[in-house]
This record gives sequence, C-alpha cells and structure tokens, in this order.
Amino acid sequence: MQSDSKKELKRVLVSKGSAYTKYLQRIVGEESLWALVKFELIMAFFGNLPGILGLKLRSIFYNYLIGEKGKNTVLLPHVTLRCPNKIKLGKNVLIDEYVSLDVKGSDSEGIILGDNTVLEKSALLSTGYGGYIKIGKNCGLGPAIQIHGHGGVEIGNNCLIAGQTYIVAASHVFEDPSLPIDSQGFIPQKIVIKDDVWIGAGVKVLGGVTIKRGAVIGAGAVVNKDIEEFEVAAGVPVRVIKIRGKKKAVSKLALN
Repeated sequence: MQSDSKKELKRVLVSKGSAYTKYLQRIVGEESLWALVKFELIMAFFGNLPGILGLKLRSIFYNYLIGEKGKNTVLLPHVTLRCPNKIKLGKNVLIDEYVSLDVKGSDSEGIILGDNTVLEKSALLSTGYGGYIKIGKNCGLGPAIQIHGHGGVEIGNNCLIAGQTYIVAASHVFEDPSLPIDSQGFIPQKIVIKDDVWIGAGVKVLGGVTIKRGAVIGAGAVVNKDIEEFEVAAGVPVRVIKIRGKKKAVSKLALN
C-alpha cells in the first residue's frame, strides 16, 4: 500500500492543475497572487545579491518571506528556499552559499533551525512529502550534507555533523518483484539524534534509527541500528567499539 507521503507526491505531480498552480504549491507554498509576487520579487532582487549590501537587504526583506527569522540570522547568496513560509530560523543562525531549504507538500511541518546553528555550503535539507526537520541550538552541519525528513528528523542541541553525511528518514517498499519499485511507495521512518552527538564525515544514517546523547559515529559508517548514550561506533554496518569515558573497549559480546 502506498504511504500518505507517496500519495501527496503523486497528487502534486499529476494533478490536473496548471503549471502555475503547481509552481505555487511546490515552490511558493501559498496559492495566492500576492504570495507569488512577493516570492518572485524578493528572490529575484535580493536572493543572489553579493556583498554586505545583499546581506543587509536579505536581513530586511526575508522577514516578509520566511515563516520566522530570529535576530542576527544571516543567509548568504544563492540559498534556495521552497515554501519559505514553513521555515523557522532561530537567532544567530548562519546559512552558507548554495544551501537548499526545501519544504515539500502542503501537510509538511517544515524546517526549524535553533539558535546559533550553522549550515555550511551546499547542504540540502528536504522535508520529503509530509515530513519535517527540526534541528536544535548550537549545531554545526558540514558542507554537502543531505537530510531527507520524510518520516521526520529531530536533531538535538550541540550536535556536530560533518560534511557529506546522508540522513534519510524513509525506506522504499520493494516486496513485489512484478512492480516497479517506484510504484510501491515508501515507508516513513523517523530518525532521532539526541544532544551532544558527533557524526563523522560521510556517515549514512538510515530510517528508524535513534542516536542517543553523547554518542560518536566514525567517518563513513552506515548506521542501521540504535546507538546508546556515549557509545563510539564505526563501520559498515555500524558496530560499537567503545564507551566514552572508559579506558577499555567494550567486550566482543557487546559488538555483536
């Protein structure tokens, strides 16, 4: 059976509405002429404007575009915003060049970034249809990371996520070999990353996983199971190699 998120995707793509209507739904996020004019003018005049002038004008005019934007939040040029009315940014947030904040679908809860959080260059945050992404305070997300929040992604405070990490909160259905995989839908699977987690470069975090407080994930790992508090884990698939604060590695039994 197709998920509600898959049905929402197909509704947008194959609806009988005009290209204009689809553009309003998918890009602008509001189905009104005023919303379209406001979005087009602000993005056209200020979205890619370089230098301190562009920085200052975006700080003013993006208040009329983004759902919430805290004090001293900075968006550099060439940032892609889709359905910006469902994006909430805390205070002192920094969003680097070529970042994409992509809210999909009318029923999405959107994207929320807490105070003092940094998104480095070319990061992609996409809610998926019906999903959401919530990131806490004082987090650093490295260049070219991807977070896909179909089933919801929640990241706590003081987390470090290195570049090229891929976090996807869903899994495709593929049981029926007589049907194309794309037609079988997908299963939203929530991902939770608690406070004070460090995730190394190039890690893959799969749907349904919880990484608990203080855990460390080594570079290149594939996280397909829950990681407990203060565990240090690495490998493909991931396995626990030690506990933070303990001099000795955990026993082999704990690795299985």
